[in-house]
Amino acid sequence: MNPTNVDYLKQFGHSLYLLGRHKAAIEVFDECCNLDEDDWEIYYYKGLSYKFLRVFDEAITNFSSANDIQKNENTYIELGRMHQIKQDYKTAIEVYLEGLDFSPENAEILT
Repeated sequence: MNPTNVDYLKQFGHSLYLLGRHKAAIEVFDECCNLDEDDWEIYYYKGLSYKFLRVFDEAITNFSSANDIQKNENTYIELGRMHQIKQDYKTAIEVYLEGLDFSPENAEILT
């Protein structure tokens, strides 16, 4: 196990996230960002961790960063939910519409 291996750190951070240790997961994902800034999954799981800590602005920032690197259906869904939670419905609708442009067959985004 190499502590400078991004894949290992991502898996470790994901495990911490699944265990509900969101602050620790964010620390690991921060280290991942230092090693590889171009991996959308790092920002996605970091955003999920912030979501569960109820730090919605940071979650939005990380989901947006993930989408900037590589668009993904799940990222659009989470980003839209964050805007809904913040009661920014106009932006949420815009995110969902952009998500539909990317993935028109996704029923969850469509709903």
